Amino acid sequence: MKRIAIIGSTGSIGTQALDVIKSNYANFRVVALASHKNDALLSEQLSMFGVKMACLYDREASSRLKARERGVTVLSGDQGLVEIANLDIDLLLVAGNGPSMIEPTFEALRNGTRVALATKEVVVCAGHLIEPSNYEEKIIPVDSEPSAIFQSLIGEDRCRIKEILLTASGGPFFSKGMTWNQLSHIRPEDAMNHPKWKMGKRITIDSATLVNKGLELIEVCRMFDVPPEKVRVLVHPQAEVHSGVMMVDGSAKLQASPSDMRYPISYALHFPGRTVSDLDGLKFPANWSFGELTGDASKSVALAKSAFSKGPSWLVAYTAADEAAIELFLSRSLSFGLIPEVISKTMSRIENIDLSTTQKIISHYANCRQIALEIGKKLCQQY
Repeated sequence: MKRIAIIGSTGSIGTQALDVIKSNYANFRVVALASHKNDALLSEQLSMFGVKMACLYDREASSRLKARERGVTVLSGDQGLVEIANLDIDLLLVAGNGPSMIEPTFEALRNGTRVALATKEVVVCAGHLIEPSNYEEKIIPVDSEPSAIFQSLIGEDRCRIKEILLTASGGPFFSKGMTWNQLSHIRPEDAMNHPKWKMGKRITIDSATLVNKGLELIEVCRMFDVPPEKVRVLVHPQAEVHSGVMMVDGSAKLQASPSDMRYPISYALHFPGRTVSDLDGLKFPANWSFGELTGDASKSVALAKSAFSKGPSWLVAYTAADEAAIELFLSRSLSFGLIPEVISKTMSRIENIDLSTTQKIISHYANCRQIALEIGKKLCQQY
């Protein structure tokens, strides 16, 4: 039986992970659960899975849970997340949002605990501090595209990669061939209407802007030790082939499944094995198409490549500025079409600084986020 803790249990990935665990309950024991501030749902999860340790990052929410749950150890804040990472567990699923996920991930890795990683900020912002061997031995990607590449490389020599094939659904707009000039009128509800995936707010907006593909390109370069020039982004509107690899002999390996995050979640939870599932799988014959990501649609990915070439300071800026721009967009304070401009202007404002510790990364992230908010608000006034 695999002992597991989940950080981000009330979010999209966390709730689906618990669904997977419920379907294979004999294989897992849930030891601890953590959420940002959704104490009501966390309380239900604790009861359903018989969990006796919890963490709510928000201290007020933590106090509410303590008052409600007798016999449960309730932690809070960054220290609470680190305590969960230090538990005697076989697997830590990291599925929360933001740079606060960096330190518990590193703590688990220092303890030799395997990490199922869904949080992009960990690798994008702090990947330069991760021991390369951890990408093969201890970090199992949960996001569908890195997971597909990871699965495609099982049994392969990573030095024999010719090209990474990174697929993109194109989201609700670029899958239809639209350009940025056509997107100034887009409302939050339009951008949240993804044609294939059901995800959390930020990742859904990131899919609409294709910033998610920029973040995944950075992740892929870090995880599989390839330069951006070896990552080819392909628009695949059906969103069933989740990525793959081309090897030096010209053979390609692709991983495919329905557009349902329970597939990569299940793979990460059960790794290195697989188990019988109640998921239906793909229906054949399948009608798949692939196209190059070119021109105007590649703006967000081009910014990610630029950040990668400049170094960690700019990778943090890319991620933090995106978060700030989405916050402004969702509050209807920023035009959808200005999101890449906020990212670009933020990247141009920062300098190369020492990011040799996780605390320095988190501090730089907060600074970049504040710069991006200021830039976004000025752009709102101009336009």
